Amino acid sequence: MLLLHDRLLANIERGQQQANRLGISFRPQRENPQSCAIARLQNRSRGKRTCLAKADEAGVFLRAGIKSITVAHPLFVASKFRRLVRLANELRSEISFIADSLEGVDLLEKAIEDLPGGRTGVFVKVDVGLHRCGVDPASASAIEVVRPR
Repeated sequence: MLLLHDRLLANIERGQQQANRLGISFRPQRENPQSCAIARLQNRSRGKRTCLAKADEAGVFLRAGIKSITVAHPLFVASKFRRLVRLANELRSEISFIADSLEGVDLLEKAIEDLPGGRTGVFVKVDVGLHRCGVDPASASAIEVVRPR
């Protein structure tokens, strides 16, 4: 893969400047390339946050020193939740997950309830009208998904 280092750095900076102008936290998602080295460049002055699609990728990036990770694809395997929360605790890092249903939130809660220091962040994926995934914000069940536990 040919990588134009100067262009990469300029793109990273442009993305951060846009986030700064909008007053939002920048958490780039690793689709292509899935590179710890590029994640470090992107996170150099941004609090070391990143977003990954898969649980297995999250473990690799946690071990590489990325301190704040969101697993962007909803998980339904309790052992993966537990393994990542345990690893993040050991490395003094933060791990968050995406939920797109009440079942996903409940599974996460049950998976970590008996872990020492078992805390994690949960973002709720909202269906923005495409009806492919996420919680319909107009549905009666939407309140149950976001209700504090």
